[in-house]
Amino acid sequence: MISITLYTRTSCHLCEETADWLRELAQQYPIEVQEFDIEKDPAKHKQFMEQIPVVVIGSYTLRAPIQKERLEVAIRSALHGKDQQARANAASSPAVGLNRINVWFSDHWLALMTSFFAMYLGGAFMPPFLMHWGYTNLANLIYTIYSFFCHQLAFRSFFLFGEQAVYPREAAHVSELSTFGQITGLSELDLLGARAFVGNPIMGYKVALCERDVAIYTGLILFAVLFVVFKKYIKPLPVPAWLLFSLLPIALDGGSQLVSQIPLAAISDWLPLRESTPFVRTFTGFLFGWGTAWLGFPIIDESMRE
Repeated sequence: MISITLYTRTSCHLCEETADWLRELAQQYPIEVQEFDIEKDPAKHKQFMEQIPVVVIGSYTLRAPIQKERLEVAIRSALHGKDQQARANAASSPAVGLNRINVWFSDHWLALMTSFFAMYLGGAFMPPFLMHWGYTNLANLIYTIYSFFCHQLAFRSFFLFGEQAVYPREAAHVSELSTFGQITGLSELDLLGARAFVGNPIMGYKVALCERDVAIYTGLILFAVLFVVFKKYIKPLPVPAWLLFSLLPIALDGGSQLVSQIPLAAISDWLPLRESTPFVRTFTGFLFGWGTAWLGFPIIDESMRE
């Protein structure tokens, strides 16, 4: 049996029509209708005065104008939901447990996702500390694990415990910093060598993620913290804005760098060799991480709440 509340008032033709429909539907479905005159309750009168008739059927609320077909659909949906709940209550304990896990995950997805990003980013900073403290085997193991997710080129990575925080390529034209080639004596065209190089006591030791990846995950994490505090005020970033301010900068920076370094004369004639600077790589990475979180987190949160 489904309990239905019909909010009405005197001299309301639409209310009388809706009441007649409900009486007819009561002959087909197990429903019980209670009529409530909003003029007897100031609060209800203020709430529904411009919306009556209003019909509340379980979790469904119908407001004027109401059609008989919509009433029947809402009744059938409410009865179906009640049947589903009854079956769920009678289900085995594993099914109930899985449902509870699903509800818990819906309530805590943001904390779980943020924690994962934070641990992933924090793990990338562990190898320099371990190398500095002498735990080279463990540090190399972590470098190896992260190498599946990042190129780890030393001239595009941050360093800790050294003379500089970064050692860019000479082609980046960062005049105030010593280049990777100058400090190491290695060829800056040797990508495998730059990937394998983890540092030394003079230069320090590289982070296991490149500058751009560090910036991307930092942007994601910082937006997540902001979203926790101001969730109800934050709407999803419009897709055109994400394309323009988040995707386009990183695509232009990384794409032009990649294409310019393809050893083809047809390319070098119109696009000179280009190496992005640590600042540009970090800035575009942060914009991408922040903007992607701004686009996705509000949408995911709304989906989880539903």
